[in-house]
Amino acid sequence: MAMLSFLAMFAASAAGHGMVGYIQKEGSTEVCTMRVPIDYTTGYNIQDGNYGPEQEPQADACGLAPGTPKKVLKYSGDGTDLRTTALGSGPYLLNVEEEDARCVFAPGDKINAYVHVSGNHGGQTAEGDGAWWGYRKFGSNASFQKIPGSETDYDFNGPLGTYGHHVETFVLPSQLESSWYTLRWEWHAPAGTLHFVHCVEARVDASSVKPPGTTTQTTSLLTTSTVTTSTVMTTASSTTGLTTTPGTELDRWPAECGEARPCARVAMLAGGDMKISMMGPANVWFGIGFDAVE
Repeated sequence: MAMLSFLAMFAASAAGHGMVGYIQKEGSTEVCTMRVPIDYTTGYNIQDGNYGPEQEPQADACGLAPGTPKKVLKYSGDGTDLRTTALGSGPYLLNVEEEDARCVFAPGDKINAYVHVSGNHGGQTAEGDGAWWGYRKFGSNASFQKIPGSETDYDFNGPLGTYGHHVETFVLPSQLESSWYTLRWEWHAPAGTLHFVHCVEARVDASSVKPPGTTTQTTSLLTTSTVTTSTVMTTASSTTGLTTTPGTELDRWPAECGEARPCARVAMLAGGDMKISMMGPANVWFGIGFDAVE
């Protein structure tokens, strides 16, 4: 892994700005560091003064110092120093190395972002001021989509105060597909006077998330003779309604179905309902489970 030995441009250039130390899924101990804000056109690590394109039109969407896509600060600690020291003169400046981005999240995950502001320029979330998080698929040139509920009040009289570490929280949108995404923190000072950004890549795995319209229902039946039972299931995003009606319907079943061989049949009805019919010796139907997927 190559060592990045860039020096800061000037100490003053890092004053009065902000950057993200790391992000972390709530409940996890994995520290997901950010891109190292290196301006490769000048060779300088500009730390927490990474101006965004709304302030510097020639800047990348991830700033004048965008860092390396899918690379992050190499780090092996528990995050304590990233929550307690000035990031612009600490871990993101001294003996910096990069490594591959490796964090994986799922749609709906709650993410905590540990942010350090070395000097608050102000900004409320109203009227486009303040700070928030956005996302877009990795490699896309589309505009970053603002994550609802990710806004933080940077007003001087707000919870942040004049400077320091704080935690910002957002929830990854539930509609995200499995893919790599670029997440961007951005801070807009009042009246468009300053725009700071900081990016990181993370992989979203949507395969473990149950889609809307999926329900699970277990049906248990117990009688004392050969029975035929029909169950009608109505699927919905959050509830499942069941109505059960016993009957014979013997003419609809193969001859081998009955005492010797229990049988079951599933039919889709109009309106998205599902009809499940079962026939056989009653002592066989002590329990049957199934997953019903709309």
